[in-house]
Order: sequence, then structure tokens, then C-alpha cells
Amino acid sequence: IIGAHLVTAPLSFIWLYGNLSAYMDSYFQFGCYQDCLDGDSQWILCLCLAMMCPGTLLTKHLEDKVGLKLTGVVATIFTNAGLFGTVWTVQRSVAGTTVLMGVVMGLGQGVASVVAFQYVEGWAPDHASLLIATTTGASTLLSMVQNQIITAIVNPANLKPDARRDAGKITTRSLMPAETLKSASFYALFMFGTATLFSLILKANYYKQFALLYIPDDRFLTLVGTLIPVLAAASRLVLGACLNRRRVSIQAVCVGSLAVNSVLCAWWYSAARLDAHLYALLILLLALVQSVYYIIFPVAALHMFGPAHFSTNYGLLLLSFIPVGLLSPVVIPPLLHSLGWFWLF
Repeated sequence: IIGAHLVTAPLSFIWLYGNLSAYMDSYFQFGCYQDCLDGDSQWILCLCLAMMCPGTLLTKHLEDKVGLKLTGVVATIFTNAGLFGTVWTVQRSVAGTTVLMGVVMGLGQGVASVVAFQYVEGWAPDHASLLIATTTGASTLLSMVQNQIITAIVNPANLKPDARRDAGKITTRSLMPAETLKSASFYALFMFGTATLFSLILKANYYKQFALLYIPDDRFLTLVGTLIPVLAAASRLVLGACLNRRRVSIQAVCVGSLAVNSVLCAWWYSAARLDAHLYALLILLLALVQSVYYIIFPVAALHMFGPAHFSTNYGLLLLSFIPVGLLSPVVIPPLLHSLGWFWLF
């Protein structure tokens, strides 16, 4: 169980990228080698999320070939090799950094997360929902420390970085993947994931870059980024406990999360212009409602579709990562350029 929490540690990248991206964009524009701007850095997070899906689908094949334990070891090595490789690529190429941080880390994290969830289910099936929440929440809390370290190293003088301006019913019968694809619950969860993931990508990529236009205090915004994983981890723990005790249904969580997310996005633009603390509250609430996505999918795959084909069914749900992850970098810049921040949010 402890190992499952450690294996998913690199997932903290998703939660620290919003803070890190402002520094990376500034570095790519002004600090790296000549001609390093051979790509768009917003592809990094989007590809990382998108590639987690093929990673999850690859897990079953690797598990059959080399076993579950070795699959987790390979995934961990693969993920960290991609991360350490960016020490070199970040100085020379946006595209190279995108491949390592996006494609390589995404694939590795997809495999590692499935391995971790299967260990949790195998060792503690009666508390699987709660422990899946703690497994995903551990990496989220880790980013709280990482965010502070990043800002302390990169921007100790608190200068302003150069910013861009322009639940269903629980079942004991396991569904085959073909049966899952015929289930209405699958498509409802898929649409929930697509909608939530799009707003999550907006928050991760732009919460800080947009705020810097009206809130010129980098340390305050870093603090917001530090608190995001605290709220996210806390909400997952509470939700995991509630799902474990059947206090709430998966359907109710999905509907409630989408409703609150929509209202908060509608006020996103205005909050930063009105007050820094109001903006911080809005972003933290967004993090809270968006974080349920990461526990709803594995718990739904486990309880609604059964444990026998968990890795494949979970991978099918994560197909929602692909259209959002690949289309967001294509769609968002034209929307921002033609409509502005207000209509983008």
C-alpha cells in the first residue's frame, strides 16, 4: 500500500505545472539557447494527460508479459528518465521538452497509476475507494512542497514573471470491455471527464498567467498554487470515505461537480479584476471540484464495471484524455485571440 503511494508520486506534475508553466514560458522566450522555440509549451500538460490513456491500456499487455511488480518498476524508471531528461532538453528545445514531459511521462504515469490501483484493490478490497483516494491524494500533497521550492529557487526576489497577454449502482459482475462500451454509464462518465478535463487544463495552464495581468504578486499566486493540492487531496479523501460508506452516489458527485465547475468558470474573469483574495478562493474551489475526476474514474471502473478487466475498462474511460489533450492546444489559442479571456473561461 505504501509502495502504491510512492509509485504515483510523479502525478504531482499535474498540480505543480500551473505554477511552473509561467517560469518555463518566460525561460523559453528569454533564457534558453537560440532557436529553442520550436514548439508550444502548452502541449506539455495536454500531451501528458492524453498519453496516460494509452499507458493504462498498455498495462494489461505488460502485466501478462512480465508480471505486475516488474511492470510497476519499468513504469517508474520510464517516467523518471523522462523527467530527468528535461534537464537537458529544456535548455535547447520546447519540442524535446514536450516529448519527455508530455509523451514519456504521460505514458509512464498511465501504467504506474493502474499498477498502484490494482495493488490497492488486491491488498485492501474492503477499503479500495478510500485508499485510491489517498493514493492519488499523496502526489497532490507532494506538489504543495514542490511549488514552494520551485518559486524559492526560480524567483526568490518575487519579481513578476513575463506572462502571455494576448456514481452509479455498485455491481459485483465484471463487464467485458465490449460490454462496457455498450453501457450508458460509460458514455455519461466519458462526457463528465471531457468537460472536467477541459476546465482543468485551462486552470493548470492559465490560472497564474491570467492572474499576473491584474495581480502582480508572484509569491501570492505561488501560495495559491501551493494550496491547490491541499484542497484537492482533502476533497479526494472526503469523497473516498463517502463513496466507501455509500454516503453519496457516483452520479450525484458527477452532476454536482459539473454544476459547481460551470458556475465558477463563469466568474473566473471577473474575480481577478475585483480582488486577489476572491480570485484565490475561486481557483481553490475550482481545484476542489475538479479533483473528484481523479477518484471517480478508477472507483467507477472498479465498482460499476468490476475488477476482472479493470485496467482495460479504466483505460477506456481515460480515452477522454485524448480528444481534450490533443485538441485543447489547437482550439484554445484561437479562442483566446479572437474572443479574449472572458469568453474563453
